Amino acid sequence: SRVRTLCCTYRDLSPVDKQNFLWTLALQYSVDHKEICQLSEKLQQ
Repeated sequence: SRVRTLCCTYRDLSPVDKQNFLWTLALQYSVDHKEICQLSEKLQQ
C-alpha cells in the first residue's frame, strides 16, 4: 500500500531528512507537527 511504502521510505531517511520531511508536512500541508512526531516515534520502535 502507499502508506506502507511511505513508512518504509521514512524509516530509511537520515535524522536530518526525517526532520525536513516532518517540517514539510507541517508547513506545506497543515499537518499537526506534534502529532506527526509522536506517530513517527512509534514507527521507530
